[in-house]
Amino acid sequence: MKRVGTFSQDLVGKVLATDATVTYDTGETLKHMIAASNCVVAGDSGGPLFSGGTALGLASGGNYINQPCGDSDAQSDRVSWYEPVYKVLSWEGLKVY
Repeated sequence: MKRVGTFSQDLVGKVLATDATVTYDTGETLKHMIAASNCVVAGDSGGPLFSGGTALGLASGGNYINQPCGDSDAQSDRVSWYEPVYKVLSWEGLKVY
């Protein structure tokens, strides 16, 4: 799976969970999120997560969002979270055919 990043370079990773619960530093809890092994940093929110030609989710956040990504990344436990596309479509009353 891959993603597009505006500010980061770690674009290739793997899905770690498809039904993750995330509690951000603000106290907000999001359920049914996709967890992935790649990096996101502040400014990457809303970027797509995809596999081949299939959209999977939209970047929501991650741990270490203020740390650099890439080959020098020392955080082996880095996780990023994505809002699944099907949820976003449902909220807007949209369907894909």
